[in-house]
Amino acid sequence: MAIFGKKKEDKTHPILEQQKMIRKLLQEEAAKTGGSIEEAGTHELDLYSKEYAEFKKTQEGEKELKTFFEKACKLSGKIFQINIGEKSAVKAQETLDYIEYKIEAKEVVSFGLAAFLLWSIAGFAYMFISFNMALMMMLLGLASFVMIQKYPNFVSSDRTMKVMNSMPLAITYLVIFLRNTPTLEGAVMFAGKHLRGPLGRDLNGLVWQLESGTYSSMDEALKEYSEKWQSKNKNFSTSIEIIRGSLNIANEKERLETLDQASNIMLEGNLEMMKDFARGMTMPVIVLYMLAIVLPVMGLVLAPIMTTLLSGGMKTRTLFVSYDIVLPIIVFFFMTMVLSKRPGTFSHTSVDTIPGMPKKGHYAIVRNGKVTQIPLIYVSIAAALIVGFPGIMQIFSLPESYSFMNIIQSMTLIWGIALGIIIYTIGSSRQKLAARMELETLEDELDVALYDLSDRLNMGNPIEHAIGEAERSLKKGPLKKFFRKINDNMVVMGMPFEKAVFNKEEGALVYFPSDLIRTVMEIVVEGTKKGLRATSSTMRTISKYLKNMKIVKSNIKELLGTTVSSMKFQSQFLTSFIAGIIVSLDILLTRILGELSTKVGSFQGSESAAGALGTTGAGNIFQGSFFDVANSIPAEMMQMVVGIYVIQVTVLLSMLINGVENGKDEVYRNNMIGKNLIVSIIVYSIALIMGVVLFGKFEIFA
Repeated sequence: MAIFGKKKEDKTHPILEQQKMIRKLLQEEAAKTGGSIEEAGTHELDLYSKEYAEFKKTQEGEKELKTFFEKACKLSGKIFQINIGEKSAVKAQETLDYIEYKIEAKEVVSFGLAAFLLWSIAGFAYMFISFNMALMMMLLGLASFVMIQKYPNFVSSDRTMKVMNSMPLAITYLVIFLRNTPTLEGAVMFAGKHLRGPLGRDLNGLVWQLESGTYSSMDEALKEYSEKWQSKNKNFSTSIEIIRGSLNIANEKERLETLDQASNIMLEGNLEMMKDFARGMTMPVIVLYMLAIVLPVMGLVLAPIMTTLLSGGMKTRTLFVSYDIVLPIIVFFFMTMVLSKRPGTFSHTSVDTIPGMPKKGHYAIVRNGKVTQIPLIYVSIAAALIVGFPGIMQIFSLPESYSFMNIIQSMTLIWGIALGIIIYTIGSSRQKLAARMELETLEDELDVALYDLSDRLNMGNPIEHAIGEAERSLKKGPLKKFFRKINDNMVVMGMPFEKAVFNKEEGALVYFPSDLIRTVMEIVVEGTKKGLRATSSTMRTISKYLKNMKIVKSNIKELLGTTVSSMKFQSQFLTSFIAGIIVSLDILLTRILGELSTKVGSFQGSESAAGALGTTGAGNIFQGSFFDVANSIPAEMMQMVVGIYVIQVTVLLSMLINGVENGKDEVYRNNMIGKNLIVSIIVYSIALIMGVVLFGKFEIFA
């Protein structure tokens, strides 16, 4: 292929010459002091760059144990000295190194063993109280051991998704930079500077490793890095190889076409991967429907019969553990498995730096320029306790007989829990979501705006005049606000174009902190230093790439539309409606069994008077432990257990929907949880109340 044509004559790069000189000086200094080259470089000569020094400092800081999982593994490793197979250890250690956990594979096994032993000890102690609960604890111990071993793989999948979400933008940054300046080192530095998350750190790491002499050239560094992603994202690896090959093309037009090809392969490849993912979601949605709805409904239908016919075989705590602990854990891990197969698409913009934005878990109130951060966790807990107090009191003092008002009282617990979650999730995401949507609208409109600015620059207008004209011609919206802020800074505050955009106190990017917009404006500013024609050409180039990205985003959203709609229907309506109806049917069934028990009791009383009628055997069927309505699960407790399950399933399905649609994004996730929970609890409450009222009119054994 032309892109991998004949290489230019190899010449020693100035950076490599400088590295050789530095290392020679370091060796001489190390020989004098008797220390190492590294010590001589960082402490004596201080010849490494500021960026490399920061990298070394970061690396030293990462040696500390940051997560609870790492600390628990280290502690367990000191208590339990375990040896594992070399092959398993190597594979597990690769995963731990990839997610940057400073622990060993055998320490993870030790932590799993410690968790299993703790659950087992608790189960053994509980065996004298309840064998069923003891067995459940043993099973939880076994599950804990397995989950701890799998946890690094889940973290690895999460990190991979974050990296893959940044890949389209990374390729775009590399291509845009190389179109103007065909220097691979500069392109990687530029992309690493403007990318957040693991991929940005990886690219910065390549620059630092080149500077420290690990690689002889950036071409070599990129080649090795792209090979690592060959199996997980072939499109990214192919795009990197095309970008590397473009530097060997002498013809400028052909070189630019090759860079366009690299960008298109990345975007189109992502679209194809998402198509495969969307097609493969049909079966997971069916399985989730069976796990979260069908099987629980079958269990609820059988629950009243099992609790009466098998007295002692199923109690409230057994139903609670089954529905509110075990089943949600199963659904969660199935959901995690589904999301781990989701390909990366596009990362979302952070709005945390915008003035007046709330901190994590807070709601911000701005008065007279002063921002008050309200911690929502305390507000949520208070609201949950106040609303759910009647239901909490009912747990400790269950009514002796069934009544409609007792059911309503038990529902206050569900309303309280749901209200607490809704306050926290919507409260912590509402303000950020509004700012995020404004930024994303601005990003979507930027391609058209840049094309318009390019035309104005071609007519000979300076950038300052072009910005003002563009602002006046735009309709209301985020883009108009952005250009107005730049224009006001230039006209009113007398700032030059660069400061009007990048000033740390009043620059436009302070109020519109999009990484994409920042990168675009940096390239535009650099273009202005080369003249109007260069600036216009740069804007047209960026506009084209942004337009392609927008088209791919739109196609991906359309692909996932059917799947997302189906899961939203499940989370908001289907699960809650069926649960409400089934609980009301269970209440009716319990009443029927209670009335049947009373009738049988009176029938047995008449038997003793009849004496020799030969029906004593039939009456005794319903005596004793075989038919014990008195020990059945109270209707109020049944409602509480199922109501909590409805809340849990709604939260889990909302997390799954957000993961499929937006990837791992906390702002969208919290907002979706809150909105779905509002609808779900309303549907559940209406279905349950209507069912209880409707079935309560039935005359039993009239």
